Amino acid sequence: MPFEIITAVLATAAALYWAIQGTLWAYGMLRLMRLERLPAPDAVPDTVGDAAGFPSSVEVAVIVPARNEAAKVREAVGSLLRQDFPSLKVIVVEDRSTDHTGERLTRLQKEYPALEVLRITELPQGWLGKTHAIERGAEVALRSSQDVRWLLFTDADVVFAPGVVSRAVAYAEAQALDHLTLAPGLEMKGFWEGALTRFFGLLFSMRTQPWKARIPTSPKYVGLGAFNLVRRTAYEAIGRHRRLALDTADDMKLGKLFKDAGFRQEMGLAPLMLRVRWQLGVGGMARGLEKNVYGSFGYRLSRFTLALVGLWVTHFLPYLTVWVDHPWTRGPSGFSLLFLLGFYIGSVWNEKSGSVFYWLAHPISVLLLTWIMLRLVGLALWRGGVRWRDDFYTLETLKRNQV
Repeated sequence: MPFEIITAVLATAAALYWAIQGTLWAYGMLRLMRLERLPAPDAVPDTVGDAAGFPSSVEVAVIVPARNEAAKVREAVGSLLRQDFPSLKVIVVEDRSTDHTGERLTRLQKEYPALEVLRITELPQGWLGKTHAIERGAEVALRSSQDVRWLLFTDADVVFAPGVVSRAVAYAEAQALDHLTLAPGLEMKGFWEGALTRFFGLLFSMRTQPWKARIPTSPKYVGLGAFNLVRRTAYEAIGRHRRLALDTADDMKLGKLFKDAGFRQEMGLAPLMLRVRWQLGVGGMARGLEKNVYGSFGYRLSRFTLALVGLWVTHFLPYLTVWVDHPWTRGPSGFSLLFLLGFYIGSVWNEKSGSVFYWLAHPISVLLLTWIMLRLVGLALWRGGVRWRDDFYTLETLKRNQV
């Protein structure tokens, strides 16, 4: 088959993908709720007593698993303790840290006596460290008060702007949701960290299609570790985090449990009110994704291989085929590149950060992520398991316990 025909077919396939799936993605993302556009807490109608519109008996318990988070835990937990929600319980679960996390939490308790710190010294068999920490924190919160209506699971490096909890709970109550997850803004330092993070965000959102999570008849679900707000009754009905004890994608699979049980869920955007530095540089991403990469393909090599082929056809080849001197190749390739340019322009506008020049670095981002994925899947197969935070889990165990 002549070279021109091959390139034309591949370029057309990529262009059709962006024309159909890309357009649906753009439309869906624009429809997501944005937290900063909701009424401020003091503007919420006072229907049941206090200034934020919540009965005094409604409590929200925030569960924060923390392991080796000394660099960010004070800022993150402090931002929670300064929230204006009328009845907020903050429980930090310090999970076998080997840095100064415990000391900084002790100092923080002296400033905020209401802060509760639960310390874990051993990981029982049959649990991931994070899911065990969350389960223990939730158990303490639910046992302490029957008035806890909502539980909020977040990470120990997520910084909250004032009013996040009040706005989110008000929205969840108004929409009769059982699960609300919020996508944070991502702090990025350095050009390549920013380029790779933006690229990964595009892949994640196109694959998960989070705008469909609120549609009862859609199988799509979503959950993000930065902000998972869940209704107590629904959380207890799905079996809490015990169901996710050995699932490496616990935040996403929490959303799956709610969706499968018929509960209402939704994802919103909070790029200006929630901030987190997802990974520290390209090297940090290469290490930080170890827990999730192979598991996201169900630990199936065939799925992983097919995903890589699709990634290259749609994200990498257009940057090459646009130079082929043939109208049926160059035209579709140009369309694909224009769509990607629109994504980067939109992401800079949406988060007020990043650079449009990430568009030029896009093919290199594809190469970097391909290398990271191949390395991590190769390590998992070679080791026969996944190592995460000094704990090792066999592939057989992880496969058997996927939700």
